[in-house]
Amino acid sequence: MNISGTVRQIKNQAGKSSTIPGARVTVIVGERELGGMKTDLLGRYGYEEVSDYPGATLVCKVEAKGFHSKTEKVVLEQSTIQLDIELEPIPPEQTWIQWICERLRWMTEWPPIWWAIGGMVAVLFVILLVVDQCTPDNNHPPTPAAMVWKPVGQEAFTEGNARQVTMMVEKNVPYVAYQDVERGKKGTVMKYASEKWSPVGNPGFSAGELTELSLAVEGEQPWVAYRDSVKRFQLTVKKFSGERWESVGEGPLSNERISQFVSLGLYRGVPYVGYWELGIPNRAFVQRWNGNSWEVLGNKPVVESLISDFKMAVDESEVYVAYATRKEPNPQFTVRRFEDSQWEPLSDKVPSELPYKLAKHTFAFTVHKKHNYLAFSNQEYQGKLTVLKINERGSFVLGSPEVSKGTVEYPSLAIAGDTVYVAFKDKGRGGKSVVLKLGSKDKHWEMVDREFSGPDSSGLALAVDKQGIPYVAFQEGKDKGWKLTVMRLEPQ
Repeated sequence: MNISGTVRQIKNQAGKSSTIPGARVTVIVGERELGGMKTDLLGRYGYEEVSDYPGATLVCKVEAKGFHSKTEKVVLEQSTIQLDIELEPIPPEQTWIQWICERLRWMTEWPPIWWAIGGMVAVLFVILLVVDQCTPDNNHPPTPAAMVWKPVGQEAFTEGNARQVTMMVEKNVPYVAYQDVERGKKGTVMKYASEKWSPVGNPGFSAGELTELSLAVEGEQPWVAYRDSVKRFQLTVKKFSGERWESVGEGPLSNERISQFVSLGLYRGVPYVGYWELGIPNRAFVQRWNGNSWEVLGNKPVVESLISDFKMAVDESEVYVAYATRKEPNPQFTVRRFEDSQWEPLSDKVPSELPYKLAKHTFAFTVHKKHNYLAFSNQEYQGKLTVLKINERGSFVLGSPEVSKGTVEYPSLAIAGDTVYVAFKDKGRGGKSVVLKLGSKDKHWEMVDREFSGPDSSGLALAVDKQGIPYVAFQEGKDKGWKLTVMRLEPQ
């Protein structure tokens, strides 16, 4: 097969045409590129192939600088082909100076009345532009700066290993409570004020090793509930008087039984505490301090059975509980509200056991304006995180039932207005921790800034301040001595 020809530019207005040297010609048969060549000084090209391709379609593609590329197709009915190709030149771009000169030449032909009208329009345009720039735009506020996680004070600020972290933000002051390993695993509370972290009262305030720690703050007074090893792991509640930690009530609350799943809440200075007692029978209670003694709400247990987790939350004057029954292999949720001196379902639209199966025996629970929120590792989705909203109308999955990339640990919830925040450690992200958010009009969960912890971090606590700004506390990894860090979302 032999193919040859010339490459020329199309004829101009004067009917002239010239060859194009240096054009690239590519010959393709089927899916096989036979070769490429450039035209000589006379615009000629030629290609010879030993093989013949009878009946095949030959494609000749031509490219040249300053010209539109062109493709010609020929059916190979003979072995020698003469193929001349014409290219169309690309018109040069008009410079801005040429554009202005052309418009000025056009404007010289205007009659005087047009000049007068044009001048008036120009003056009016300038006036409107100045007014627009000087008028505040309430309908289109400036785009907010990107928000990023920044440490509150020093990173890894505790003296040593800090476990079982819990956090509250009151009047824009963050408080953290944790098991202080450096002090014999006793309890320590710290707050961030005057640009530094300081202990609230004496560090290591518990009598013995502290577990099942819960923190609540109202005004400037923090309260804690926990079980104490010196007191046979029974429940203890303390408040900070301004100088020291004081016990609330005489002795432990839990009737000489081991307490688990401790939750503490406050409403107008009145503390509520929820917990589960291990024994025969197994029982869960909520108690309230009446100013002189602790009293059991409803005068009976919330539930008498073996459960895998129990949470209590106080929403203004209403008290709610959520617990997971230990029905292997599928633990399920129950949500109750204290009403008319007894524990009742939220409504007849909320089943006694919600139809969701836990992959792990722990979950996060909070209540905001009568809406209950649950975050848990969902067995039906390979342990990925699911967030529920439960109210008198029923239970609803928020966004996708697969919020996380993998199985999760340490879920924590916080609500700011109509935005739900959830923090968790995600195995699908290499064990790193993240915070995601979902607004009332959003369909998909959105990550807040970035993954903020190392893969060996543990423990998470999430909270928001009065302005709706989220804070997250977590235990750092081995490289930072398992110390505690708190971060806040701030403009970049």
